[in-house]
Amino acid sequence: MDTLEEEREKALDYLTDCYARAVLDLRQYEDRRDQVMAAASVREIRRAIEGTEQTVADSGRKNTTGVPEQTALCIMGTRKLTPVSLASEAKTVCVMGDVVVDLRRTAITGPARVMTVTIMGDTVIRVPGNAIVHNEITAIMADVKEKDAPTADDGPEIYLTGIALMADVKIRRG
Repeated sequence: MDTLEEEREKALDYLTDCYARAVLDLRQYEDRRDQVMAAASVREIRRAIEGTEQTVADSGRKNTTGVPEQTALCIMGTRKLTPVSLASEAKTVCVMGDVVVDLRRTAITGPARVMTVTIMGDTVIRVPGNAIVHNEITAIMADVKEKDAPTADDGPEIYLTGIALMADVKIRRG
């Protein structure tokens, strides 16, 4: 059985994902987040996120890939995104925080995309050593650096897109 803090962290991750997918608006997200943070029991935490499943179902958003969206939203905090599989796209938004996208153990089928928006923060994208990386991230007063070259040319293709504004984006292999 999960402890209160583990349950709280899971609920916050879930609410953040709902907000990132535009299932909850900012006010709904903040209200539910505040309820989760103030909860004194697992029951209160579950009550705070109750009904979001219906909101997800009613949002009308269609996922045509058959694979759940991979999204990490970080505002003045730390988030890690480690997808099990990646058939299309992972997305990150980082504002004055730290995001790590770890694709080293991810089953990548076909060309994959990682779209990142990093504003006054740090994003680290870890790719397999043999990945063929196409870096198309726009840097504005920012550093976007790729360490090391691919160890082979038979790895998965990964397209990196997005923007870094007064930020650091690091692409690391292996």
